[in-house]
Amino acid sequence: MTLTPTPMSAICLLAPTTTLALISNHWILAWIGLELSMMITLLLLQKPKTARSNEASVKYFISQVIASTMILAAATINATRTGTWDITQMTDKFSVTLTILSLAFKMGAAPMHFWLPEVLQGSTMTAIFIITTWRKIAPTALIFMIWKNGHFATLSAVGILSTLVGALGAINQPQMRKMIAFSSINNTGWTLVMMGVDNALALMNMMVYINLISIILYIMGKLKTKTLKEWISLYLKAQTLGIVAALAAVATSGLPPTSGWVPKMMATDRLISEHHMTVLATVLTLISLITLLFYIRMSYISAMTSGPSTSNTPIKWRTQMHIMQLLPVLTSSIITTILLLPTIAAY
Repeated sequence: MTLTPTPMSAICLLAPTTTLALISNHWILAWIGLELSMMITLLLLQKPKTARSNEASVKYFISQVIASTMILAAATINATRTGTWDITQMTDKFSVTLTILSLAFKMGAAPMHFWLPEVLQGSTMTAIFIITTWRKIAPTALIFMIWKNGHFATLSAVGILSTLVGALGAINQPQMRKMIAFSSINNTGWTLVMMGVDNALALMNMMVYINLISIILYIMGKLKTKTLKEWISLYLKAQTLGIVAALAAVATSGLPPTSGWVPKMMATDRLISEHHMTVLATVLTLISLITLLFYIRMSYISAMTSGPSTSNTPIKWRTQMHIMQLLPVLTSSIITTILLLPTIAAY
């Protein structure tokens, strides 16, 4: 009998494993937490059990095993040279660089991003949400704990490459799942760059992205949307959700004055005023213009277009109104906004 956990049970199992990786000071315990979380995600990828999900599971397993091996190797090298397995005492430069790259590999950052679009293409919406949001929390926290000022070059290099790959990969991409994958890669790049500026900014960027991408994934799952062509019929199926999807896409793009623009604006300001990295800030801003292109296309298609139809075609949102559809959207928005208030006030 194959064990395939429900989404709620998977989240309940992921919570303690992620917490183990977050609170551990020893590399072995953190590594165990990452591996247990990976195994639970593998079980989630197996539901429903199809050829496509099996392929996604194998690709996810191989990529995560390679990244885990790199983490264990880096921790062992550091322990050999420094005599400690303490995460906060990782001082060997080669070990820190290798660990950052391996954790970026686990998150799907470029140039180790090759597995993410293919895995998400064969996954359910629940699995996509877990991989693009929850599974990034522990690696991000570990990078918080080990990176030093001397390694900002590594973070910025991986970050710029991720934002560029995410922006270029999503252009002319007809598959919604792959578009979400490249969107995740782009956001991961911004998060890595923000770590070198301020950890609070990186945390804020992650929270905003989790809120916005959960709205888009919820609508995609509710209306069973797979391609951008099917996104055209969103207005006919649910007018309110079409407008919400358009707003979420615009906010994710970072267009002012939406919530997605706030952390990017703050990071750009810090890069120029405090770190005197005008070139880096300019490059990130120009790349953001590319991402703006496909996000605006998503919002335009979802709220301002409709497929070909006759005058007597029934409009579904008039005959089947489900008021409770927006409850998860409103709840996540309210919770995230409340959590962001201290960070915004501190700035």
